[in-house]
Amino acid sequence: MQFRKQTNNPKETLVKSFFLAVAVTLALCSAPALHATCAIQSSQFSTSYRDDVNGDLNDLGRIFEDAGDPACAQEAMWALEDKIHDMLAEPVDEDNKLVFERWLDGYYVGLIYGAAFRLGELGYATKELDYELDYAFSSGPTVAGRFIHFTGTPASGACGLNTWNTCMDDHAGSAFGFAWMAAYKSRRLNHNSSYDISVVAGEASGHINDAFDSVCIRKTPLTTSGTPVCNGTITDLVNGTAQTLSVNGGRQLPHYGFGLMTSIFSALQALEIAGEPYSWRTQDEPIAEGLFNEIRLHTDQYGSFTGNTCLQPNGSSFNLVSCAGPDNYVPNLYNLGPAYTHYFSFTPSTGYKSITFNSGLFSRTTSTAYNAHFSYGRYAAYWDMGADWLPDNAPDFPGDSNDPIGYFEGISSTGVAQGWTCDKDVVNRQGRIKVDFYIDGSFPPDAEGWADASSETVINNLCDGGYAHRFWVQLPTYTKGYNVTAYGLDFTWYGATTLTCLQSGGCKW
Repeated sequence: MQFRKQTNNPKETLVKSFFLAVAVTLALCSAPALHATCAIQSSQFSTSYRDDVNGDLNDLGRIFEDAGDPACAQEAMWALEDKIHDMLAEPVDEDNKLVFERWLDGYYVGLIYGAAFRLGELGYATKELDYELDYAFSSGPTVAGRFIHFTGTPASGACGLNTWNTCMDDHAGSAFGFAWMAAYKSRRLNHNSSYDISVVAGEASGHINDAFDSVCIRKTPLTTSGTPVCNGTITDLVNGTAQTLSVNGGRQLPHYGFGLMTSIFSALQALEIAGEPYSWRTQDEPIAEGLFNEIRLHTDQYGSFTGNTCLQPNGSSFNLVSCAGPDNYVPNLYNLGPAYTHYFSFTPSTGYKSITFNSGLFSRTTSTAYNAHFSYGRYAAYWDMGADWLPDNAPDFPGDSNDPIGYFEGISSTGVAQGWTCDKDVVNRQGRIKVDFYIDGSFPPDAEGWADASSETVINNLCDGGYAHRFWVQLPTYTKGYNVTAYGLDFTWYGATTLTCLQSGGCKW
């Protein structure tokens, strides 16, 4: 599957011919290891905006999964650029809203920035991607410049504490998106100030507040006739005379409130990464624990709902219905026990503890229908970003305090360029950096390589650590007789250093 447009540049054709031969040789030797597991290779994937919540969520989930795989990350980077480009280019909808201004678009935004974090850890957070994500001076729209919280009437209907349809998902999604946007901005200090980061982080914190405040609290016993629906207070909840009542779509759905804690916890982690931790309010912990206790009341110790035990209004009384709801949610779609222990020191001693995650509940194969409800998108949100990354296992996307250093030592008689270069921002993580070679300075480079070969102690000391900073790169034959310039590229793709040539008479062969 192709993601990038081809050019008719003669030099590029020559370069591609040279490197295509190398690529084909590698592919013949190791094709399964390189591409067999890349989720975006499926015919079910598309970089086009589908205007289908599950379809676009699963496309972004596929990109997210591949972004963390070194064998797939480069193609995932291109796919993410193209997907965002198409989303930003989509015209307004019937409500005069653009993409990233629409209902629940925060979940798209959170996955996009989560994928960017994964790409950044592997050195693929490119300038081109940043121009679409964040860069205020780019010529086109950006995700950061476009994204706002949707304030219209949701597709599910008007919501409020007494409508049996709350807005917790709206606010949790926006918190998720803004928080990971803030985390990303904290790694792009070349064009984001501390004020810029704090503004976005403030949006995330505000929506965390709103998400907790939208949780319905009802006095016990729940089935006793009484209005309004949400007739309990925080004091009642703390005293044990009320329970949370997760209502959405006209019925009680315990997984709704509890499951949305995946987005809340993920937002909390992102704010910590951004250096803007959330300020807890006295009501937050009892509400969060109430949501856990609510789902435990309807679940056995193994994470299965225990029959028709959830409320659905029927005039002045109630029917008891399935807690799974129309989409057949089950508690083992989540693994929130460790996060509750970390953030609240709350660990149930008996019953359902949410410490078992069933990945088999998510359809993730090359043939999975793009619009499956439980597939790549929700897997990334519920497991990776909502459980596995917590509390301190998120990708290590480095900042950009240093430009590369190094030297271009020369070119052998057979056209092998050698030297060393490193980026001190990543040496402690053994992050390799790229080297580009030019004979005339015009894009694309005439050759590319990586500084990832074993290096001497003196070089390692200059790099403040690491042990693999050397490069040996075979140049194409047409560069013979020309002066060649080498550049060490910054790991985060901001900044490039011209590597001083040490060869007498210039670096040529």
